[in-house]
Amino acid sequence: MVETGDSPEAVDTCFAHGERGIGVATDRGMLGRLGHRLRRRAFYRLWRIYGYVGPHVSLPLREKVTVIIPSYSVERLDFIESNVRALLKCDFVERVIVSNHNPATRIGARVRIKDARLVLLDQPVRRGCGWGWLVASQFDPDYLISIDDDLLAVPNQVAALFQKLVAEPAIPHGRAGAVGSQYYQCPTGPSREMEVDTLYIVYAVTRAHLRRYRELLEALTRGHYASNDIIEYLADDVLISRAGSGRPKIHNVGRLFHLPTFDKPGVATHRTPGFEEKRLHVRRAVDHLNSFRSVV
Repeated sequence: MVETGDSPEAVDTCFAHGERGIGVATDRGMLGRLGHRLRRRAFYRLWRIYGYVGPHVSLPLREKVTVIIPSYSVERLDFIESNVRALLKCDFVERVIVSNHNPATRIGARVRIKDARLVLLDQPVRRGCGWGWLVASQFDPDYLISIDDDLLAVPNQVAALFQKLVAEPAIPHGRAGAVGSQYYQCPTGPSREMEVDTLYIVYAVTRAHLRRYRELLEALTRGHYASNDIIEYLADDVLISRAGSGRPKIHNVGRLFHLPTFDKPGVATHRTPGFEEKRLHVRRAVDHLNSFRSVV
């Protein structure tokens, strides 16, 4: 059960359930598109306000979680500070790491929050989103939630996902994923509770999963199954999703809300030419390594 402090019901509902909490219907045609834009603007505004005046979220757990946001796109930095404020509303979060993978900017210029739990890191050279797993490993967290930099953090959703991880720590958990090439729980899609092959967008893992990720990365690159760049930029989610003792699970913790750049060519990595083909090669290699491990 997630406990929250007092707050206006409309704002609390909005951030408990994501975009649906605003309750603005979207019609078809021009009026529908206009309604969608207005709803998006309203949600962004409410979400930003929540970071300042919204209630803290606590859990009846002794366990604490570290949250990391690997940031690699300058176009997505306008919302990074609000994301951090939302995460710091979570009393069960022991650390928030923002790892800036683009040396063209400094994260301290975008996040001006003073909090003992906040860690801001600038990588000296360009890095892909997969570098975040190695950054997080340096802090050796018991539990870790990684959030893509185009996803808006909603405290109650983070709390619900963390509870799922603590209840079943042997496998990774998330909110969206894929079985083969079929995607489930897309930000605008239906809600499902199910096992998947690969998680994406948000990932809840343990120290053991991080260790297995590093083992798989070393085995793949040492054995020339895949290059480090392909894994780091295009297929890190393939490895972390297969780092548990079983298939990962996705959960209905509320609708995801993301930035417009989620699907923008040149920004979104899944729009990279050859994306699926390269990931399929990595996926087969990881499954081969894991099958050998299970036999041994």
